Amino acid sequence: MIDDDLMNIDDDFKVILNNPKYNYEALKVVIGNNRDHYNLLSEETLAGFTTKQRNELKLIAS
Repeated sequence: MIDDDLMNIDDDFKVILNNPKYNYEALKVVIGNNRDHYNLLSEETLAGFTTKQRNELKLIAS
């Protein structure tokens, strides 16, 4: 039961992270608070950032 709840949270979080309304600065904070969230970003979302921004997000997540 708990695993199902966590799965739903992850799915909801993916929707939030990949919403174009959220900006780069917000994502930096979110990823800084939980590095695993970087892995939830879609390629499409990452493509919307500059190379420098993508590299910075990756660095924050490492």
